[in-house]
Amino acid sequence: MIAESIVRNYPHLNEDQRAIISHEDGPLLAIAGPGSGKTFCIVLRALNLLLMEKALPSEITLCTFTEKAAFELRDRLSAAARKVGYKSKISEITVSTIHGWCNKLLMKYRFRTKLGQNFENAR
Repeated sequence: MIAESIVRNYPHLNEDQRAIISHEDGPLLAIAGPGSGKTFCIVLRALNLLLMEKALPSEITLCTFTEKAAFELRDRLSAAARKVGYKSKISEITVSTIHGWCNKLLMKYRFRTKLGQNFENAR
């Protein structure tokens, strides 16, 4: 199911896009060529989860491969949230590179691993 405000503001969604946006059960990996609309669909999927009250912003993590792509993802998320009228704290969504997200987890939980204090941030 897709939130009414998304359907109203994005009326030209195709069947594949609708399948991604309405996906609710667990993680989703979208694989497609450049310019196919992956980022667009992932942004709308995150917003749909929020609008349908299936998740809180702090429970959503969006990852990509490069910092440039992560900034683009964050910008598109903000623009789409404004367009569909989402008013809650969109800044609580984690948008990061895969490496940045893994590094954050290692820094946070390193004392629960064999790394202990020997782990250093390689930035």
